[in-house]
Amino acid sequence: MSTNLYPRPLTSSPLQVRISNHYDFQDLAGVVAVTQGYSTTEPFIDAKYDLHIQKIGSSYKAFIRTSLQDEPRAGLPNTANNDWNTARVDELIKVDRRVKLKEISLKLDISKTNVYEIVHDKFGYRKVSARWVPKMLSDEHKRLRVEISQILLHRCQQGGDETVDVKPGGDHRARSKLLEHLITGDETWLHLSTPEAKRYSMTWKHLSSLLSQKSSKSSNRQQK
Repeated sequence: MSTNLYPRPLTSSPLQVRISNHYDFQDLAGVVAVTQGYSTTEPFIDAKYDLHIQKIGSSYKAFIRTSLQDEPRAGLPNTANNDWNTARVDELIKVDRRVKLKEISLKLDISKTNVYEIVHDKFGYRKVSARWVPKMLSDEHKRLRVEISQILLHRCQQGGDETVDVKPGGDHRARSKLLEHLITGDETWLHLSTPEAKRYSMTWKHLSSLLSQKSSKSSNRQQK
């Protein structure tokens, strides 16, 4: 069989072929020989038409379609985003709020794209940075401060050790002299090491979760 009787391709490669006149391939049942030894199962998509050249035995069959949408194909559907993997992703994030998508992908052996869909689309997680606050006080520290403040307030209300006359706004009024002996102050440890960068403190959170906090630190300083 001579190939001169059939349309000549303008270009040919192991993956695609383009013909000069696509109307010659509109017969869905037609079997044509494009070139000898040419074989492909990949579609060639053009703005005007879509050709699928497939080798059947020693011949070639050309299929043409007008839709550029994906067609149903054989094979199992994507099962990576199942309930089991979804629960495992959520568990890993709750254990370590700083875990990265790549780390989750490696631990669960699923693609990073599927991990992204589970984290962002299914759970609505988003990465946020911790908020800087002056101090991170424990519950015990807060309790001691409240107790000391209440003791000092009680002594002032009882008149303290002695009183002194003052004239605020022209009015004579007795005030506990205890206030004149109170000295308030504070100290902060400013570390010589470089504090953690903001991007490394980012954690996953739900829309309803509280924003995490960390104490404010300055680099290259000593205690004040």
